[in-house]
Amino acid sequence: MDGQITIWNLMAADNVESVEIRATRDFDVIQKMITRVLMRGSGFEGGKERIYKAVCHTTTNKELAEQLKDEYGIGGSSGFMVDHLDCKYYDYDAKGIRITTTSKFYPVHQLSWLDVAQRVRLLVTKGDYI
Repeated sequence: MDGQITIWNLMAADNVESVEIRATRDFDVIQKMITRVLMRGSGFEGGKERIYKAVCHTTTNKELAEQLKDEYGIGGSSGFMVDHLDCKYYDYDAKGIRITTTSKFYPVHQLSWLDVAQRVRLLVTKGDYI
Protein backbone atom coordinates (compact mmCIF):
# COMPACT_ATOMS: atom_id res chain seq x y z
CA MET A 1 0.00 0.00 0.00
CA ASP A 2 1.05 3.61 -0.36
CA GLY A 3 1.52 4.63 3.32
CA GLN A 4 -2.14 4.44 4.19
CA ILE A 5 -3.06 3.37 7.70
CA THR A 6 -5.39 0.41 7.71
CA ILE A 7 -7.53 -0.96 10.49
CA TRP A 8 -5.09 -3.88 10.74
CA ASN A 9 -2.14 -1.52 11.31
CA LEU A 10 -4.06 0.28 14.04
CA MET A 11 -5.00 -2.99 15.74
CA ALA A 12 -1.40 -4.22 15.58
CA ALA A 13 -0.07 -0.95 17.04
CA ASP A 14 -2.72 -1.06 19.78
CA ASN A 15 -1.77 -4.64 20.68
CA VAL A 16 1.93 -3.77 20.90
CA GLU A 17 1.20 -0.83 23.16
CA SER A 18 -1.11 -2.77 25.43
CA VAL A 19 1.43 -5.61 25.68
CA GLU A 20 4.09 -3.09 26.72
CA ILE A 21 1.73 -1.54 29.26
CA ARG A 22 0.76 -4.94 30.66
CA ALA A 23 4.39 -6.05 30.88
CA THR A 24 5.32 -2.83 32.69
CA ARG A 25 2.39 -3.24 35.08
CA ASP A 26 3.39 -6.84 35.78
CA PHE A 27 6.99 -5.78 36.42
CA ASP A 28 5.83 -3.15 38.92
CA VAL A 29 3.61 -5.66 40.71
CA ILE A 30 6.47 -8.17 40.91
CA GLN A 31 8.59 -5.50 42.61
CA LYS A 32 5.82 -5.21 45.23
CA MET A 33 5.83 -9.01 45.59
CA ILE A 34 9.58 -9.01 46.17
CA THR A 35 9.22 -6.38 48.87
CA ARG A 36 6.41 -8.34 50.50
CA VAL A 37 8.47 -11.56 50.52
CA LEU A 38 11.47 -9.75 52.02
CA MET A 39 9.32 -7.99 54.63
CA ARG A 40 8.21 -11.40 55.94
CA GLY A 41 11.75 -12.25 57.01
CA SER A 42 13.15 -15.75 56.95
CA GLY A 43 10.08 -17.45 58.34
CA PHE A 44 11.88 -18.62 61.48
CA GLU A 45 11.03 -17.28 64.92
CA GLY A 46 13.08 -14.14 65.52
CA GLY A 47 14.35 -14.25 61.94
CA LYS A 48 13.26 -10.76 61.02
CA GLU A 49 15.01 -9.32 64.07
CA ARG A 50 18.19 -11.29 63.30
CA ILE A 51 18.10 -9.99 59.74
CA TYR A 52 17.68 -6.42 61.00
CA LYS A 53 20.65 -6.83 63.35
CA ALA A 54 22.72 -8.36 60.54
CA VAL A 55 22.06 -5.29 58.40
CA CYS A 56 23.12 -3.02 61.27
CA HIS A 57 26.29 -5.01 62.03
CA THR A 58 27.63 -5.79 58.56
CA THR A 59 29.57 -3.36 56.47
CA THR A 60 29.29 -4.96 53.04
CA ASN A 61 26.38 -6.40 51.10
CA LYS A 62 28.51 -9.44 50.31
CA GLU A 63 28.87 -10.20 54.03
CA LEU A 64 25.16 -9.57 54.56
CA ALA A 65 24.30 -11.85 51.62
CA GLU A 66 26.17 -14.74 53.29
CA GLN A 67 24.30 -14.17 56.55
CA LEU A 68 20.95 -14.00 54.75
CA LYS A 69 21.69 -17.23 52.89
CA ASP A 70 22.37 -18.92 56.25
CA GLU A 71 19.32 -17.38 57.93
CA TYR A 72 16.89 -18.41 55.19
CA GLY A 73 18.37 -21.82 54.49
CA ILE A 74 16.33 -23.97 52.13
CA GLY A 75 12.57 -23.61 52.08
CA GLY A 76 9.74 -21.51 50.85
CA SER A 77 6.09 -20.75 51.17
CA SER A 78 2.88 -20.76 49.25
CA GLY A 79 1.83 -17.62 47.55
CA PHE A 80 -0.38 -14.60 47.88
CA MET A 81 -1.97 -12.06 45.58
CA VAL A 82 -0.79 -8.53 44.81
CA ASP A 83 -2.99 -6.38 42.62
CA HIS A 84 -3.86 -8.47 39.53
CA LEU A 85 -1.15 -11.16 39.88
CA ASP A 86 -0.72 -14.23 42.03
CA CYS A 87 2.58 -15.15 43.55
CA LYS A 88 2.11 -18.91 43.20
CA TYR A 89 4.96 -19.62 45.61
CA TYR A 90 8.43 -18.49 46.52
CA ASP A 91 11.38 -20.55 47.58
CA TYR A 92 14.96 -20.03 48.61
CA ASP A 93 18.13 -22.06 48.41
CA ALA A 94 21.88 -21.52 48.05
CA LYS A 95 21.30 -19.44 44.88
CA GLY A 96 18.83 -16.95 46.36
CA ILE A 97 15.09 -16.37 46.33
CA ARG A 98 12.90 -17.44 43.41
CA ILE A 99 9.38 -16.06 43.03
CA THR A 100 6.96 -17.86 40.69
CA THR A 101 4.02 -15.75 39.49
CA THR A 102 1.03 -15.91 37.19
CA SER A 103 2.54 -13.20 34.96
CA LYS A 104 2.91 -14.35 31.38
CA PHE A 105 5.73 -11.82 30.98
CA TYR A 106 7.70 -12.66 34.14
CA PRO A 107 6.60 -16.11 35.33
CA VAL A 108 9.75 -16.61 37.43
CA HIS A 109 11.86 -13.94 39.06
CA GLN A 110 15.21 -14.95 40.62
CA LEU A 111 17.08 -12.79 43.14
CA SER A 112 20.63 -13.63 44.13
CA TRP A 113 21.53 -13.32 47.80
CA LEU A 114 23.47 -10.17 46.90
CA ASP A 115 20.29 -8.71 45.34
CA VAL A 116 18.38 -9.66 48.49
CA ALA A 117 21.04 -8.06 50.71
CA GLN A 118 20.87 -4.79 48.75
CA ARG A 119 17.08 -4.67 48.90
CA VAL A 120 16.87 -5.57 52.60
CA ARG A 121 19.54 -2.98 53.44
CA LEU A 122 17.52 -0.37 51.55
CA LEU A 123 14.33 -1.32 53.42
CA VAL A 124 16.16 -1.03 56.76
CA THR A 125 17.81 2.27 55.81
CA LYS A 126 14.45 3.76 54.78
CA GLY A 127 12.94 2.59 58.09
CA ASP A 128 10.46 0.29 56.39
CA TYR A 129 11.74 -3.14 57.51
CA ILE A 130 10.78 -3.21 61.19
